[in-house]
Amino acid sequence: MQERKKYIELAKNLGGYGKIKKHTYDPKVAQKVGLEGAVLLFALDILIESEQIPTTILSGEYYGAISAITLQEDLPYFTVKNIQTLLNSLKNDGYLDYKGAVDYTIDFIWCKPSTKYFKIMNEEE
Repeated sequence: MQERKKYIELAKNLGGYGKIKKHTYDPKVAQKVGLEGAVLLFALDILIESEQIPTTILSGEYYGAISAITLQEDLPYFTVKNIQTLLNSLKNDGYLDYKGAVDYTIDFIWCKPSTKYFKIMNEEE
């Protein structure tokens, strides 16, 4: 949890798409969703928490506006197609909550890591 707070503080100073300089993931999350999914979820968490992407409050919770194209700017080692696949997989497995468009390529969706993700993040070692 301390590491998450440290990266959120770091990210607050970076601002905007393509600005995440330190990429990381939580190993507990990677055990559940795979390395790529863990990296994507952590990046979403950082981008939303640090308000580097447009956010809104829906049903009392913060959601960030993302698309596969804009996420690819922050995660250049993933292709747009790879990000689309990961978003679908994470949504279907309950690790991603989203509202909005179905085409993640160019359409923005409002999304956030789900409570299932945060439960794993907060598990004791």
